[in-house]
Amino acid sequence: MVADARRWLTGLLGAALAVVLAVGVLRLTGPLLGVAVRFVLVPLVVVAAVVTVGLVYRTANRPPASAYTTRTHGVASRSGSDAVQLSATRKCGACGDDSGSGVRRLDRTEVVLAGVPLVLLGEDESVRCDVCTDLVGAAEMGASIDAELE
Repeated sequence: MVADARRWLTGLLGAALAVVLAVGVLRLTGPLLGVAVRFVLVPLVVVAAVVTVGLVYRTANRPPASAYTTRTHGVASRSGSDAVQLSATRKCGACGDDSGSGVRRLDRTEVVLAGVPLVLLGEDESVRCDVCTDLVGAAEMGASIDAELE
């Protein structure tokens, strides 16, 4: 949101600067040069200001990036993960731990046309604690449990 505001502000400042320069040139030039400047420079500055505002608007209102490229068609899968805090209602799916931090992974299978998801075929959510997420940590934990059982 801050980046969008900065783009808008930059575009508006650029357009304002172009108008101020055009007015300054018009006041400093002589009568004949003033006519040429009015018919050449002013339309050029106006076009530049409109293009600048248009580009800033287009950049600020760009739709979010799609999860798929525009060449993706048919059944496709995507996954995403984010950090979560484990609790009694959100336990690790592998070891059952309910304390500490973990990772939630969401896998989706969708029908996609030109990179646009049309139909959600399936969605699978899994929660893992940090130990089970880390394969080396999970292997070490399994080895220590095996050593304790022997």
